[in-house]
Amino acid sequence: MGNSSSIYVNVFHGGEEPLREGEDCCPPGSLPLNDAQYLGATAVLRGEVSKIHEDVRIYSVGPSNDETPIRGVVILAHDIFGFDTARTHNVCDDLTEGGFYVIAPDFFGEDLSVLHGWCSGPENARRAVGRLRYPWKKVQPKLDMVLDHIKSSTPYGDLKVGMLGFCWGAWCIFHASSSERIACGASFHPSLNYNALKMIHGDDLEELCDEVKCPQLLMPTFPDPACVREGGVVIETLRKKSFGERCELVDFRHVTHGFANRGNLGNKRVRQAYQAGMWKVKEFFSKNL
Repeated sequence: MGNSSSIYVNVFHGGEEPLREGEDCCPPGSLPLNDAQYLGATAVLRGEVSKIHEDVRIYSVGPSNDETPIRGVVILAHDIFGFDTARTHNVCDDLTEGGFYVIAPDFFGEDLSVLHGWCSGPENARRAVGRLRYPWKKVQPKLDMVLDHIKSSTPYGDLKVGMLGFCWGAWCIFHASSSERIACGASFHPSLNYNALKMIHGDDLEELCDEVKCPQLLMPTFPDPACVREGGVVIETLRKKSFGERCELVDFRHVTHGFANRGNLGNKRVRQAYQAGMWKVKEFFSKNL
């Protein structure tokens, strides 16, 4: 297992083996898109939506207690459904309570409105597919704008910056982590598999991992592929690096891909997994920011 941490989180009895690598961003059986209230996020959001450079929307939020010291900045990379969907902004609010200032940029430029009804899952997925080819050359300039904004327009310009992502957001984090400007990254249900990266982005998974320059926390779920799980190429490549002992893997194999921001918190299993995951994320950022 190496010297870095690998944890299997069993939040209920039973489960199935991960599926093989496919050609989709999110694997078959992933949770569909629903609105935050339906998913059990009832708290009023504390942050605000604004624009930087008259171009990029951001959701920004700090701790609810003004006296809480800020120990670092976290940029949240949304999933394939977009900036203002599901519980994405609620997760930002939760994360601040660990002592972090959180910014969630809109990397796509518009949100998918949530569809409901018997065909909502397939239809929402179909509408998201068009975004899969959104290239890094379009994402990187927006991320750079956010990093510049943190440096020049917030009180936290001298603090380290980490990233938290869901699904597609993990791909964003691995690209961003090739820069010295990012201190660490954490990914729930990372959409990193050989076929999808090669077919959609023209990326090679091993090369993408080779370029990473900072510690990573991986949190795969059912039915994420073997490459992002214990013994897979992602964590094994990271462990060979100078910071390998600070890379961690927590396997949430008994909850479904999408649970962190698209799971229904009214479900006890999902709620417990989400709480465990956020505790781990805050601990990871506390050690690396």
